[in-house]
Amino acid sequence: MPNIMDVVKLRNKPSRNGFDLSYKNNFSAKVGELLPVMCKAVLPGDSFNIDLSSFTRLQPLNTAAFARMREYYDFYFVPMTSLWNKFPSVITQMKSNLTRASGLNLSDNVPVSSELPYVTCEQIAKFLQVFSRNLTMRGNIFGYNRALLAAKLLDYLGYGDFSPYVYIDEDHPGVTWETSPMPYNLPLSILPLLAYQHVYADFFRDSQWEKTNPATFNCDYITGNGDLQIPLSDVITFGDFEENLNFFDLRYSSFNKDLFLGLQPNAQYGSEASVSVNGIGAGVGFSKLSYPGPTFGGPLTPGPVSWESTTYGNTSILVDQDGNQAAMGYYDNRVSPASISGQEIARFSILALRQAEQMQKWKEISQSVSEDYKKQIEAHWGISVSDYLSDSSRYLGGIGASLDINPVVNQNITGSYGADMAGLGTVVNKGSIHFESRGEYGFIIGVYHATPIFDYMCGNLDPVVTLTDATDFPIPELDSIGMEQVPSYLLSNLPATTDSNKAANKFVKDNPFLGYAPRYVTWKTSVDVAHGAFATTLKNWVLPFTADNLNLPTSLADTDIQNPNAVSASRNSLTWTFKKVNPSVMNPLFAVAADSSVDSDQLLCSSFMDVKVVRNLDVDGLPY
Repeated sequence: MPNIMDVVKLRNKPSRNGFDLSYKNNFSAKVGELLPVMCKAVLPGDSFNIDLSSFTRLQPLNTAAFARMREYYDFYFVPMTSLWNKFPSVITQMKSNLTRASGLNLSDNVPVSSELPYVTCEQIAKFLQVFSRNLTMRGNIFGYNRALLAAKLLDYLGYGDFSPYVYIDEDHPGVTWETSPMPYNLPLSILPLLAYQHVYADFFRDSQWEKTNPATFNCDYITGNGDLQIPLSDVITFGDFEENLNFFDLRYSSFNKDLFLGLQPNAQYGSEASVSVNGIGAGVGFSKLSYPGPTFGGPLTPGPVSWESTTYGNTSILVDQDGNQAAMGYYDNRVSPASISGQEIARFSILALRQAEQMQKWKEISQSVSEDYKKQIEAHWGISVSDYLSDSSRYLGGIGASLDINPVVNQNITGSYGADMAGLGTVVNKGSIHFESRGEYGFIIGVYHATPIFDYMCGNLDPVVTLTDATDFPIPELDSIGMEQVPSYLLSNLPATTDSNKAANKFVKDNPFLGYAPRYVTWKTSVDVAHGAFATTLKNWVLPFTADNLNLPTSLADTDIQNPNAVSASRNSLTWTFKKVNPSVMNPLFAVAADSSVDSDQLLCSSFMDVKVVRNLDVDGLPY
């Protein structure tokens, strides 16, 4: 028999019904831009079915080009708890049921309010005004107006049109806030902006090249009591908020990976594992030894050869007395104490060697997968981890299609060359996504992007012409010893005739290698190329990757390793911007060059989102 003094455990019995959230979305885009074309809030128990059908037409093309492009619609779920850790306490309105301490003292744990983090229309408009007038910070990685692109992102996420408040130039100074205020100063949630940035950080950021900046997608710094309004109008509060990429920045996708665009900045995760010999790293422990020849790269040479250690970049190697590198920096295992002249052989424990080998294995496994908790635990422990234990957004599915370019022939034969041929590019996409939210609040974000596929025309060499030594061919015994350096001359070996080629040649001269790739990568893959007239007078018939596309550092401190969104590398080499799709790569195909404005968008998209959701809400909400 139940105790009548016990608290009665009451349960609500919500209705469960289907609702039609379908809508049409016509939008324009540039290649490379990551555009949120759908953002729907998700309630616990929701069941979504999304059927997408889209048609994309390119702006008129100069030619019926042999250009290739892929278009993608991808859908993600972003849990509210990954955006703000106070959300569960706020949404259940159990304000005093705090699950995270704010300090050591009891008085530090202040109950949260019922508000969610927000900004106001006035704050956004004033921030974009001040932001766009700062000439040193307003250019993004490609030189486009960051504030104008922020207005585009806000518009696509449903925040309204803030472009009138952006300063472009003296002819387009933007609306002055003091003289022409917005009619309604509404509070607006920042959570959709954070959700968009969370998707970028989890799925479009190359974790080996770009550091993560949690401030762009998380607001756990908000206590939930008296600090819910983000102080955008006071930029001094944020310090380098403007200088670095923030949650207002429109993001870009990366190129599809190939021999050059799939490079890694480091040979592995972290530094190399090593065994100390007499307190010195094993790679540099032998100051000067004499023994018969290198291990690899030919037969042993007669007589002793003197070898000494040196450093090349970040890699310790062995060189002979003439400065020639010992093959792969390996030591001959046939060296005996008798062959060493005047030196005492260094020794180390075999257990230390085993530990270093396993540490090297750990580093390489860590690099091979994403940095989030779920992927790392699965890679190291071999067990499946629930999505609920990962603070990452989740990929629900995606739809992709290729560009078709049809010729448009002008039969007017009065011109010098008779009939003219132009091009009409179209893309058709269709697919469906299903999602069960179970017990979580969050957002479903649909992200659109288009990626061009290049033909290389930057003076890159075919690896076959560089085979000038027997050791240039694969050696089976060295096939599984880790990644190798990709020399920069493979990408560009152009004569310094133009400014862009001079910059490319200087880059090659200053950087002997571009990055790291799987060993013997040139024997395992190829790149697309174009020759002949396509490299001169017919460049608008292809999508050429030239020296101009190297995207060397331009702005936003993209070579500063302190920048949370910059490459983590100690050498002066390619940065993370090299892998990002610059919309201007499509300029040869179109009469209008890409710039910061939406008027230069290259893709005209018409999509219909057939969205059906079953959720625990009543149809009409009436009590009878």
